[in-house]
Amino acid sequence: MPIKRPYYALHQIIKGQYTSGNEYVYADGSGYIGTYHILPTTQIFTDPIPKVDSKQLFERRNDIPEVVKRYNFITGQDASRYVSPVSYQPLVTSDDYEFGTIQRFFVQKRNNPRATITEIDAVQFNTINTSNVPGINGVIWNSLLISWVISKIPMDDAGVINRRTLITAEQNFEWIGIYVPNILEFYK
Repeated sequence: MPIKRPYYALHQIIKGQYTSGNEYVYADGSGYIGTYHILPTTQIFTDPIPKVDSKQLFERRNDIPEVVKRYNFITGQDASRYVSPVSYQPLVTSDDYEFGTIQRFFVQKRNNPRATITEIDAVQFNTINTSNVPGINGVIWNSLLISWVISKIPMDDAGVINRRTLITAEQNFEWIGIYVPNILEFYK
């Protein structure tokens, strides 16, 4: 299933890039050679320009740097237990529509808030920590949980509630309103 992304004008996208390998991998870790494009969010996808079936790419993580290995040896800890968040598209079920709302989970890198917003699933969200245990690093990543109206009330009311939710969230989670431009996303 392709990842649903917000619309970006072509002039906002870095198009027609090429990698000969060892730079990017698919979500399953297999290497990628070929053309790619970069969205304003810094997410990287296959194909020279966005297509419906473009697949997300991730930077290849080679070996742990020597300075990290030395830190691990001195402290007796493993500094690389954290993992990067993986983008997730909510799968809305008929039970969700019967209930009327879904929970949506987001993370955002603290030092680059506009370019790093990523929607994640509940499992990843629940691993956010600052204790150097496997999961997302809560020191580096801000997190946000919102309740999103998808049914049970009139469309206009759902739009107003979702817009207010985003406006409130923007106080502590900048740019979320730009990342989620459709206030009626998933509404049925």
